[in-house]
Amino acid sequence: MTWREWQDAPWGRLRYALADANSSRHLTDHATVLDLGGGSGLEAARFATTTTPTSSAWNWP
Repeated sequence: MTWREWQDAPWGRLRYALADANSSRHLTDHATVLDLGGGSGLEAARFATTTTPTSSAWNWP
């Protein structure tokens, strides 16, 4: 299973929904979030941020 398939699977979507619910309880509208590494950017999209991958392994097509 690829990472994208995992994210799109029900358990992957549940993981992001739980993370969103947990972080929303603790963040104000004007909070600053530092996302080190960036990953797939899915969380960055929720926080309306810009990420810069830190690894050369993230060579997007």
